[in-house]
Amino acid sequence: MVLGYGLSSCCDSDRFKEVSEFLGEALDEALPGMSNAARGAEELAAKARVAGLAEVAPPAPTLEPGTRREVLAVFDIQDVNGHLEEKELSQLTAFLATAMATTGKFNVVPREQLRERLLDEKRASYRQCFNNACQIELGKAVAAEKTLATQLLEVGKECAVVANLYDLHSETSSAAAMVQTGCEKGKLMGAMKQVAEQIAAQMK
Repeated sequence: MVLGYGLSSCCDSDRFKEVSEFLGEALDEALPGMSNAARGAEELAAKARVAGLAEVAPPAPTLEPGTRREVLAVFDIQDVNGHLEEKELSQLTAFLATAMATTGKFNVVPREQLRERLLDEKRASYRQCFNNACQIELGKAVAAEKTLATQLLEVGKECAVVANLYDLHSETSSAAAMVQTGCEKGKLMGAMKQVAEQIAAQMK
């Protein structure tokens, strides 16, 4: 079809009808292609978004073969000389338990679980469970694999923190730590961190 030029061609009714029909046919032919193109563009955009998210998302954490955290029961620190108040000892014990967990070697049994078990066993006091036999028995009761017994010693103006890690399967000491420190609260907290590091370094 050859379209006319000028205003007279557009105003002719027959010519106008032919032009309308021609445009309608052309539009019908073009729409499927435009739809396919739009669909393809959307698919490409979706793939790009997925690829972008994959790049931004952090990789899934992987564990080294053979690495496993052992279940540890951390008992309250025994202040042999009575240097600290009960609240301060409780805070130091909580700090030590967290330091042990932070090493990545242990899953620490919550202290509340130890207390509840002591009540079930009708023990006189959570703090009175300082001897090895009591701690080993209680550790096994809460499904721990190891227990940590810690003592705070004071000689003159100096303090020392000694800790023993007991294996509940063999009922023997599997690691130990000793840190000499000042008796100030801040220094004692630093000593607890060193105790955790020393014991973790001895773990295979």
